[in-house]
Amino acid sequence: MENITNKTITIANNVKNKIITTGAHIKGGRAAIFILIIIGIIVFGYSLSQNYRVGKTLEDMEIYNNIIKIDSRYISNHKLFNTKLKDVHVSTAFRPYLGRNQLLDYCSLEILQRTMQYGARCLFIDVFNSDLSQEAYPIVCNGFEMGNWKLSLNKLNFEDVIRTISNSAFSSGYVENYNDPLFLALNLKTAGNHYCVDKIKDIIVKYLKPKLLPSKFTGQQKNMGNTSLYELMGKVVIMCSSGYQNTELEELVNISWDKDTFNLIPFDSLGGDVEMQDARTILLDKEELKDENTRNLCMVIPPEDTLFTYNYPTLPYFRAGCQFIAVNYQHVNSDNTIECVDKFRESSIIEKLELD
Repeated sequence: MENITNKTITIANNVKNKIITTGAHIKGGRAAIFILIIIGIIVFGYSLSQNYRVGKTLEDMEIYNNIIKIDSRYISNHKLFNTKLKDVHVSTAFRPYLGRNQLLDYCSLEILQRTMQYGARCLFIDVFNSDLSQEAYPIVCNGFEMGNWKLSLNKLNFEDVIRTISNSAFSSGYVENYNDPLFLALNLKTAGNHYCVDKIKDIIVKYLKPKLLPSKFTGQQKNMGNTSLYELMGKVVIMCSSGYQNTELEELVNISWDKDTFNLIPFDSLGGDVEMQDARTILLDKEELKDENTRNLCMVIPPEDTLFTYNYPTLPYFRAGCQFIAVNYQHVNSDNTIECVDKFRESSIIEKLELD
């Protein structure tokens, strides 16, 4: 009986010890899982942070270091000074301040500056009202004009954007092609707020006055397509959407895509990817577009209202003689991007390509 009792006690002690050990393991396992969850939350949170997303975009864009070798004397060496604007292609960056996504991502002056360093000389920029008041000031972001919806995760003051362009675009310390003309394409989403648009004019004059074209080019008196590169060297050409009319900005605008001499067309105007095609797009005849581009200017832009960033096959638009073929320089993981940017590897402005 005593032996049985002793065995029973021994078994009970063993079971107790196992329970204690198992409990410790369970507690330790729970602690480890809790720590992993916390680490996961931290990592996920950091992946959504401005520092990470902007930094990753800048890191991805370093691929252009292996592609872009801008020759500052390209226009001179290739005797292009007398070439008319309508007879060249210009490296064009679509929303060069955005991160990797079109919506719900960060805007960055660093990305803007880096895009210029990689040769972009036409910058397509959306400008919004800062708020719904009549005394709103201009800001740069992405969103929808109706309702003044801003759908980027932060906003840039228009003044900071123009200051960055002024300090970088014409400085040999920042870009190789500092004497090339710069084309500033302002997509006004200001809903008729004249006060805000007048501020745009004041800011441009404040930072870019020495670079503005002379009075004979203001008020859209000339077809800019017939202007020689020589007349534009070291200058800023102000392009604009509708919305400048009857404001102080009107006198600065050199060309607008609400006029017949400058056409703004979407990426799917010549057909292409059926999935990305917008049913509202009017398809254009390739030969007619090519003929039109011998007389006037044309800019092609990527999908505007998508969440993620897409670039389109640009070769059909080079073949059609479009002068400004805009791509998202930030979207480097696309053959379409590389194919386009590679054509400007030596110069931001090249003669129209003779392509079959």
